[in-house]
Amino acid sequence: MTTPQPPVHRTPLLIGLIVTISLAVVYLGFQRNQGWIAHDEGLLGHSAERVLQGELPHVDFQEAYTGGLSYLHARAFKTLGMRLTSLRFLLVLTAGLAVGAWYLIAVRFLPPLHASLTTLACVSWSFPNYFAALPSWYNLMFSSWTLWAILCYSDGFKSRYLWIAGLTTGCSLLCKIVGLYGLAASLFAILFVHLNQPPADNTQPDKRISVIVAALACGFAAMLLLLVKVHLTATTISLFVLPGMLLMAVTFKQSQLTHWPAPAVWKMVRAASLVMITTMIPVTLFCLAYLSGDDLKSLQFGIFELPRARLEHAVRLPPGLLWFGLSIPLGVLLFWDRKIPRELKGPLNGVLLLVGLLVIFMAGGSLFYLFGFRSIQLSLPAIVLVGTMMLINSRDDFVSRPIRNRIFILLMFASTLSLIQFPYSSGIYFCYVSPFSIFAVAGIVSRTTKYDRLLWGNLLMLATLFAVCWMNGSNPRTVGNLSQLIDQRVLLNVPRGGLWIAPSNYQETKSIVDFVHQQTEPADFILAGPDCPQFYFLSGRQNPTKHFYDLFQTSVLGSQLQLEQQLQSVVLEKDIKIIIINTNPEFSEPYGKEFGDWLQSWGQRVPLVGGRRFMVFQRN
Repeated sequence: MTTPQPPVHRTPLLIGLIVTISLAVVYLGFQRNQGWIAHDEGLLGHSAERVLQGELPHVDFQEAYTGGLSYLHARAFKTLGMRLTSLRFLLVLTAGLAVGAWYLIAVRFLPPLHASLTTLACVSWSFPNYFAALPSWYNLMFSSWTLWAILCYSDGFKSRYLWIAGLTTGCSLLCKIVGLYGLAASLFAILFVHLNQPPADNTQPDKRISVIVAALACGFAAMLLLLVKVHLTATTISLFVLPGMLLMAVTFKQSQLTHWPAPAVWKMVRAASLVMITTMIPVTLFCLAYLSGDDLKSLQFGIFELPRARLEHAVRLPPGLLWFGLSIPLGVLLFWDRKIPRELKGPLNGVLLLVGLLVIFMAGGSLFYLFGFRSIQLSLPAIVLVGTMMLINSRDDFVSRPIRNRIFILLMFASTLSLIQFPYSSGIYFCYVSPFSIFAVAGIVSRTTKYDRLLWGNLLMLATLFAVCWMNGSNPRTVGNLSQLIDQRVLLNVPRGGLWIAPSNYQETKSIVDFVHQQTEPADFILAGPDCPQFYFLSGRQNPTKHFYDLFQTSVLGSQLQLEQQLQSVVLEKDIKIIIINTNPEFSEPYGKEFGDWLQSWGQRVPLVGGRRFMVFQRN
C-alpha cells in the first residue's frame, strides 16, 4: 500500500528553507558578474533604457519578447543605477525566491534534508550555467511557483492556490510568450486532479466526459505536432511530442473511470476558469498602455508574428535518436527500483558510483562530457514513459490518489515546459527547464517511503557534481557539447559595464566605446549592426532604428536589400557620424557588397585596438 510522506514540523522545514536559499544565493552571488554574451546584454540593457526614456515596447522599438521584463529592468536601472550589474543583482534576488519555490515543491514529497539536496541539484543545473537576466530564467522562476501552487491545490482544492497559479502564469507570459506552456500544464493538471477524485455514491461512468476529454487530448496532441511540423524529425517527436501524448493517454484512461455528478463538473470548470481569468489580470494591466487600435496591432504583431523570424533563423535540433539510449538506464532504475534484490543493491551502488565518477573524471574530453550531459538532457521521454506506466497500471503499488495527482502534475509540467527548448535545443536551453525533470524523477522515486536512499542519493550527488565541475561558469555557448571555460578575468570598466569578460573582447569593446564617447555627445545617434545592440547601451548613444536585431526588420521589410536601403536613409536623416559594423553576426545576414561600397564612400575606417570582428567607420 502506498503511503505519503509523514508530515514535516515547521521548524526543520523553515531551517531547511533558509539554509538552502542562503547557500544558493551565496553560490550565485560569487558568479553573478561572470558570463558575457554581448548581444544578449545589449538587448536587455538597451530595451530597458528605451523604456526609461518613455518609449513603448513593440510600438516605439521592436521588443524581442513580450515586454514586461523590460519594465522590471528599467525599474532596476532607476533604483540601482544604469549598469549591467544592476540586472545581475536583481536576478540573484529573484533566483533566491525561485530556490524557495523549489524547496517547497521538493519538501512536499521528500524529507527536508533530501528536499534541500534536490533543490541544490536544481540550482547547479540552471542559473550558474549562464547568469544573464534573460526572460527564459524568469519563465522558469514564475513557472516554478505555478507548479507549487497547483501541487498545493491538488491536496485541498483551495481556491487561493489557483489565484497564485494564474498570477504567476500571467507574469511569466509578460516575460516571454512561452509562458503559455505553463498555462497549458496547469489546465491539464487541474483536469486530471478532478478526474482522479473518488466516485460519488450511486453514480456510473459518464461516457460524455470521456468524449470531451478525448477531444481535449487530441487537440493538445495536434497542437504539439503543429508546433514541431516545421522541423519534424524522430528526435523532435521523441522529445517534444511523445511525452505530451503519453500524458494525454493517461488523462483519457482516467476519464473512463470517472463517476462525475454535475456539481463536480462545474467545480472543475470553475477551477480552470479561475486560473485563466487570474492569468489575464497582469496581462490586461500590461495591455492598458496599448489602448489605441494601431498600438494593439503593433503589440499583436510583435508578440505573435515577429517571433516567426526567430524560429526560422535560430534553429538547433536535438541530438540524434541514438543519444536517447543513454536515458535507458535511468528508466530501468525508475521502473525496477522496488524490485531490486537486497543482495544486488550494494554491487549496483558500487557500479553506479564507479561509472559516474569515471564519467565526471574524464568529462574534460568531449565524449564523456556528452555521455554525462545528454543522459540527463534527453531523459524526459523515459521518465514520462515510466511515470505513465505506473499511473495506468493498477497492479503497481502506486495507487494513492494524492500521489497519483502529484506525479501527473510533475510530469505534465516537465513535458510541457520542455517545449521551451524548441526549436533551439542547445544545452543552455535545457538548463532553463532542467529542474522540472529533476522533480519528476524525485516524485516517481518517492512514491513510497521505502525508496533506496543510498542509490538515488548517489545518483543525485553525481549529477550535481558533474554540473558544478563541468558546467557552472563555463562558456554558455558550448554547454551541452563540451566544457569550455572562458578566460573572463578583465573587468569591463566602462560606465555602464561592470561585468567580467575575456581580454580579447575587452580590448575591442572598450576601444569602440571610448572612441564613441570621444567623438559624439549623449544625444547623438550612432548606427551599430547587425546584431550588436551592446554598443548602443554601453556608449549611452541613441539608436536611430526601431530594431536591435536586423533579422526582425528584414522580416518586416521583406528583403535584406530593403533593409540596407533603409539604413542608408536613416544615416543621412539622423546626421550620424559613426557606424559600427559586425562582420560576423550570429543571427542576421551580413551587409552586402552594395552597402559596403556605400559605406566606403560615406566615411573612413578607424583603426582600433582589439579583435577583428567589428569595424568602425567615421563620416568623412
